[in-house]
Amino acid sequence: MIDLAIFPLWARVALAAVVAALCFAAGWLVEGWRKDVEISALKFEQQRQRGEALNAALLRLSAANKVNEKLVADLAAADNARIQFAEEKDREIRRLSTGRRCLDAAVVSVLNGDAAATLPPARSESVPDDAAFASDTNVALWARTCRDRYDACRGRLEAINIFYRDSNE
Repeated sequence: MIDLAIFPLWARVALAAVVAALCFAAGWLVEGWRKDVEISALKFEQQRQRGEALNAALLRLSAANKVNEKLVADLAAADNARIQFAEEKDREIRRLSTGRRCLDAAVVSVLNGDAAATLPPARSESVPDDAAFASDTNVALWARTCRDRYDACRGRLEAINIFYRDSNE
């Protein structure tokens, strides 16, 4: 071993400081490498979890889209069947009704008056405000239109209910 006593005190202190600085720097460097590995592992795990979450969300979205496509097709089929059935009902109503007087002009005026102005216009043949009466045909067609709109609304609400019920399962 080297006898350090031959060196002056200041040189020994400087040498000790240099050795301490080198040890500190080496420790700092090794700790930096270790922390870099930990950070890389954490980032990798975070990316893996994010990928799993995205895949799960994609699967849920795909399932919801399949349910939506089926419900849209079912709703379109139900609408088409309902429209066709409504046309058949209209033909039968016109065939079976006599056109006789059913509602007088005062009632027709109330039904077509300002209170109903905010409602959407009826699709069926409405009776003019100045009509003397509404026939049984007019009333039957109006009742069929109301039932048809109710059925359409009920079908759409049921489709929305099924969509959200199935997407929560």
